[in-house]
Amino acid sequence: MSNKSVRKFNAESWTREAARAETKAQIKQQIRRGTIAFGELARRVNTGVREVREMVKELKSAGLALRISGEKVFLEPGTIPPPQLNEGHTWKGSVYRFGAIGDTHYGSKYAREDITEDLYDWFAREGVERVYHTGNWIDGEKSFNKQDLIPQAHGMQAQLDYFIANYPQRKGIKTFIVSGDDHEGWYSSDEGVDIGQMMQDCARNAGRKDLFNLGYMTAFTKLIHEETGKHAKLLTAHPGGGSAYATSYAIQKIAEGFDPGQTPAVALFGHYHKLEYLRVRGCHAIQTGCTKGQDAFGWKKKLSYHLGGVLVEVRQAPNGKVTDCLPWFKTYGEGGHFNDRFSHSHSPARIRS
Repeated sequence: MSNKSVRKFNAESWTREAARAETKAQIKQQIRRGTIAFGELARRVNTGVREVREMVKELKSAGLALRISGEKVFLEPGTIPPPQLNEGHTWKGSVYRFGAIGDTHYGSKYAREDITEDLYDWFAREGVERVYHTGNWIDGEKSFNKQDLIPQAHGMQAQLDYFIANYPQRKGIKTFIVSGDDHEGWYSSDEGVDIGQMMQDCARNAGRKDLFNLGYMTAFTKLIHEETGKHAKLLTAHPGGGSAYATSYAIQKIAEGFDPGQTPAVALFGHYHKLEYLRVRGCHAIQTGCTKGQDAFGWKKKLSYHLGGVLVEVRQAPNGKVTDCLPWFKTYGEGGHFNDRFSHSHSPARIRS
């Protein structure tokens, strides 16, 4: 085959794939409006019924929560399987040491991947075996943030692939991740997928066995005493909502709302991009900071972003109760001033001091 023929073949192949992808997007849009018959769906997207059936099956295999009933198809979010039960954390008798990190926002041009890498180097040096991620691990995509994404991160699969290829991997460290209902959670609400489970599945397909899906917004992990088997609860959470007038206010209100007798011993909170420790109603509450530089949203809302992460040491009595909690915060600065920081045309250009 000549070079000209090869180029023509590649162009035609690319055109067919692009057209198929566009038809799938139209199918998803139609199904989200409600239950629809295959014949009507085929008419609306101007494609044959057989081809529509094949594409629906492909969408379902890709994680879209679809239910096929006879000649009709509809979106059924309730069919999404729950995450696997957390097996608990047992480590060196009555002492636990684990890392905590959040709001890494991979795919955003403001993501500080260098800080995330440095935090994992620190965790590795300190012998950490587990890192808990409090959500917003990718930036997601909406009309108001798409110009803030790097070129490799447009589309759900592209963001998943970028995260898996670039998120730190250190020997002996496993990362346990919750998903927020914003950013990565936009894909769950818009597409009807379990984005956390998709991340874990894609990681396994890419050969990564260190990334684990904990669940959506909140997840509890048992801290199990090695000798007695008694346990306390660790909460990993991405609360959502806007920042309050005081750094501690939102976390205080969340902790005050726990049911009596069900308060976690330790709680890790993301979303607010703050580093903080406070003790509320018997709960050691920790905000895990972020590794995303201040973006235009933060600038306009006058929000400070606390760049960094936490190494947590917890001591436990034989009856399972947590007696000590020591958070060790590692903090970073932006590293310089900026020109044209919030431009949509390129990444921020730092001016070193």
